[in-house]
Amino acid sequence: MEKQITIDENRILIKLNGRMYLEDSVILRQELLGYLDEKYNKCIVDMSAVNYIDASGIGTLVALRNQSHCLGGSLKVAGLKGIVKELFKITRFEESFTE
Repeated sequence: MEKQITIDENRILIKLNGRMYLEDSVILRQELLGYLDEKYNKCIVDMSAVNYIDASGIGTLVALRNQSHCLGGSLKVAGLKGIVKELFKITRFEESFTE
């Protein structure tokens, strides 16, 4: 999985590309937890180029969303499509992660 992280005012913008497996999830979680604080507590994850995500990827997004909420912010995903969108629907995370 490839990722691009950009800081824009008080938001963290993350663009993901490819397949998100356990190894990718661990790295993403560690890296983003380093960015999250009271100033940078809003995350937007662009998943329009993600064609697969496993349970650890969903778990990472949940953990990051919870950390953002603890800091008074939020984590939203955008661009869900295909099998990734279906997974979010099946797990009922679509509503809690999208705007």
